[in-house]
Amino acid sequence: MAVDTRHLILMLSILILSSCASHTRHTADIKTEDAGGVPFEEPPRYLHRVEPEFPPGAAAAGCYGEVWVSVFIDPTGKVTEAKIIQYNGEPGCGLVDAALKAAYASTWVPARSNGKPISVWVAYKVTFGVK
Repeated sequence: MAVDTRHLILMLSILILSSCASHTRHTADIKTEDAGGVPFEEPPRYLHRVEPEFPPGAAAAGCYGEVWVSVFIDPTGKVTEAKIIQYNGEPGCGLVDAALKAAYASTWVPARSNGKPISVWVAYKVTFGVK
């Protein structure tokens, strides 16, 4: 399923800020709209968040940047699709790949609508190069 502007605009957000190990900061911006436009009572939340690893040598090379990732969480809590929606950083440092790898490895407690788990999109920002 493709991420389009309609999905990103329609989704409400709750900002969760946390710091992560090794030169990264992860900000989750949890969207509140499922793929079919059905609102939900319970937002998705991390069951197991995998922190992106700062690529080896990236810090020494002076790499830094922000990666916005959008993930599609199915009703079982699995990330079935992950896309980069924006990247502001140094090219060729491996930051995008690190963010996507962590996104696919993370698991979620899915959002619920009418007492049933539903699929939702979640977008969040990972900042690499935090001092």
